[in-house]
Amino acid sequence: MSTKRTFLLVDDDADDRDLFCDALDGILTCDCYTAINGEDALDLMRNQLRELPEIIFLDLSLPRMNGWDFLRTVKEDETFKHIPVIIYSGSSSDDDREYSLNLGAIHYITKPSDFNELRNRLAAVLA
Repeated sequence: MSTKRTFLLVDDDADDRDLFCDALDGILTCDCYTAINGEDALDLMRNQLRELPEIIFLDLSLPRMNGWDFLRTVKEDETFKHIPVIIYSGSSSDDDREYSLNLGAIHYITKPSDFNELRNRLAAVLA
């Protein structure tokens, strides 16, 4: 019997959100929730989800509340700080990676351009 897992992707690109959730769905049984920026993600977690996500996948370049501000807020909030955050960014900058990990992210995935590569990276991280 498989257990349904819950994930949250915070990304302002609709195509990236669709591909990400499709890739997850091909790997495991899950609910893939999405938000377009940090403010919407916080509202979703505080007011709309019945249970908190197991993992938050977070883009850095977001409108209104960017990924770093969201990550900082989550890691300072007693309700959310236990949730692992994995950066899912188009940036391959070593500085972005290091800064994200220093703020409390547990992993950094650079967005691949190929769907199968995305699925493989997600499978490796979630194994």
